[in-house]
Amino acid sequence: MAHQTPDFERLVLKTMEEWKIPGLSVAIVYDYATLAAKKCVANTLFDCGSTTKTTTAAAVALLVDDDDYPQMQWSTPVSQLLPDDFVLSNTQLTKDVTVEDILSHRTGIAAHDDSYLSVRARTPDSAKSMTRNLRNLPFAKPLRTAFIYSNIMYTVATHLVETVSGMPYAEFLRKKIWEPLGMTNTFHDLPDIEAHDAMERKATGYRWDKEKEKHVAIPAYSSPEGQGAGCIFSSAGDYAKWVRALIKHSPPLSEAAHIELITPRTIFPLTEEYDIPFGSPALYCLGLIRETYRGRTLISHDGDVPGFKAKLLYLPEFEWGLVILANLETSLYAEQILSHTLVDEVLSVPMEERVDWSAFFRKWYDRDKEHNEDDPEFTKPTNPEPLGVALETLTGTYRDAGYKDLVLEMKDGKLVADCHDRCFPFVLTLEHLTEGKFAIEVYDVWGGERRKLKGEIRIQDGRAVSLGVGFEGEIEGHLTWFDRIE
Repeated sequence: MAHQTPDFERLVLKTMEEWKIPGLSVAIVYDYATLAAKKCVANTLFDCGSTTKTTTAAAVALLVDDDDYPQMQWSTPVSQLLPDDFVLSNTQLTKDVTVEDILSHRTGIAAHDDSYLSVRARTPDSAKSMTRNLRNLPFAKPLRTAFIYSNIMYTVATHLVETVSGMPYAEFLRKKIWEPLGMTNTFHDLPDIEAHDAMERKATGYRWDKEKEKHVAIPAYSSPEGQGAGCIFSSAGDYAKWVRALIKHSPPLSEAAHIELITPRTIFPLTEEYDIPFGSPALYCLGLIRETYRGRTLISHDGDVPGFKAKLLYLPEFEWGLVILANLETSLYAEQILSHTLVDEVLSVPMEERVDWSAFFRKWYDRDKEHNEDDPEFTKPTNPEPLGVALETLTGTYRDAGYKDLVLEMKDGKLVADCHDRCFPFVLTLEHLTEGKFAIEVYDVWGGERRKLKGEIRIQDGRAVSLGVGFEGEIEGHLTWFDRIE
């Protein structure tokens, strides 16, 4: 049953036009409704982003269910399964963090998304190297006391799957999940797409350049460092087969595994301005978020990577769900408008009682675009204290064990660090404020957005010896300190 409003196609087209989405693929589970925009067809492949965390959790669930791996349980400490690799910055944490902890974002580790290296780096990261790097990354909160979203821990989960099963992660997914479900148009990362001669079906990700009034294509690279946190490509119709399996509690997962995936582990915190009308606080399970809307259970997960946005959502009571995949940065808001409109339709909410979702999520968009340029912390004081050395003397290579190298250079009279080697490439530009304090502008190379971080330079005997960067705002007052090595 689709409960599809007759004006749905008009709504989709209107929303696409408003948000300037170049391609959009929509599938409604059971009575399929596929909308093909220009250059987008039913089997077009999109990056499913973090919606694929559900698949990662399911892969782990298959091993928990398998009698051949009795050591693999939700409550098993990860260090017992990966004794050499899973070593944290605290000995007690190493002993205590369990399999379900790493899948429910409650370990307390800060995000550290700027720490991992892409295939563009001299030494790219892998699931194993990401796991081994945990010993160098600080935690923000005690274990199981707070929700802190962690892509890294989902990558760790794939290293766990590979180690325990003895199979490459992509092969495990194909044999254990996708083939049993008939998902023949779903792939793990770009090498898998290439191996199956499907690259011509892959959509291109875009961002909208306001100044140039045009779409800017975002480059596509393999992302072994993002394995498990994302890196699955599928079409809306093929991915809907996965949503149907979740709705129906069907194989290849057991009933017990399906229940585990939707059992809440921690609270997903949202500030008041992001509350959904008629909604409950959200609870994070294992790769899925559970909440209620107008008293009905709603299970979902969003996906957000440069150039692609995705949404997986279903109402178990109504055996109804949807997948929306799009290839534009701002399409996240369009997906929210479409999905909430459809949920209202399924629940038969009277028109006069419905929220104007277009206006509601426009406010979200405007709020998300606010910048921190006026923050006093990033404003140069009227009478700044001198740095004591010339900016040119600060150039060189600085190293932190967890974040690797930052190379400061002078470009066009500014002190910059080009970090194209990171998973999500960025450029740092340092602006001196007073004494050793700096404001550091972070330019998101693919997203085209800018934000600011705290920065500090330590100088000894007239020479810079270390650079501090406020990468992790979740750790109050914390700077990541890079020691100068050359």
